[in-house]
Amino acid sequence: MSRPMSDNSVPTYHVLGARINPLTISDLHRVIQGHVTRRESCVIASRNLHAVYVARRDEPMQEFYRGADYVRIDGMPIALWARILGYPVRREHRVTWVDWLRPLLRESAAKGWRVFYLGSEPGIAEKGAEVISNEIPEVQIATEGGFFDMARGSVENERVVQRIRSFGPDILLVGMGMPRQERWILENRASLPPMVVLPCGACMDYVAGYNRTPPRWVGRWGFEWLGRFLSDPRRLWRRYFIEPWFLADLFVKDAIATLAGRRRKAEGRLFRPD
Repeated sequence: MSRPMSDNSVPTYHVLGARINPLTISDLHRVIQGHVTRRESCVIASRNLHAVYVARRDEPMQEFYRGADYVRIDGMPIALWARILGYPVRREHRVTWVDWLRPLLRESAAKGWRVFYLGSEPGIAEKGAEVISNEIPEVQIATEGGFFDMARGSVENERVVQRIRSFGPDILLVGMGMPRQERWILENRASLPPMVVLPCGACMDYVAGYNRTPPRWVGRWGFEWLGRFLSDPRRLWRRYFIEPWFLADLFVKDAIATLAGRRRKAEGRLFRPD
């Protein structure tokens, strides 16, 4: 992936050994508009605890994050931990696809942005696009299923890339699950014309009704993970109850570094020369 060209006005923090950019939905729309207007390629990645866990064990994921232009916060634990460390991260800086997809598509319809969704099992993407088109008739959206031979140079992958190029989207949503979607973006970004690329997980599955959407008050209080776990415990039990333990050393390192920094500041104030 190319060198990131992030907006200098967007702050960058490092939490759990990973880069994050605190962006609200309105911030994200401003960033997207800038890149679309300038016809610049842009990748907006997402970060939650699962992403941190996967990236520690997957070199392509690490390369993907190094090349991403922005890394939005997609997990309440990341936002809360950043606040504990002293960063000015607010609740609205944590943006999930359940909360963002429809505002993004409404913004796209208003601005005339073309949207291409790549992902989901056969039939789900089309169903989700139908639901969206009924809600937002002005939206320009095309879809392609996410189950195909992703190997670089394969006939199926070349067909998918060519279909995206032919549609000419301003925004490309890639919903194949982590880390498959990030690997596809990493390997194919150079073959795509300038556009804003967003890995989006199972966002269209929620729109199409194949995944149950947790109540939004649950998300605001930081317990959306529990609603998701209860709806699909067999798939998510390891993510929510096992993976975080493998990140314990990162939490400890952050805590030690933060305490040391605060101590140095306190000592500097205490021994400041007259």
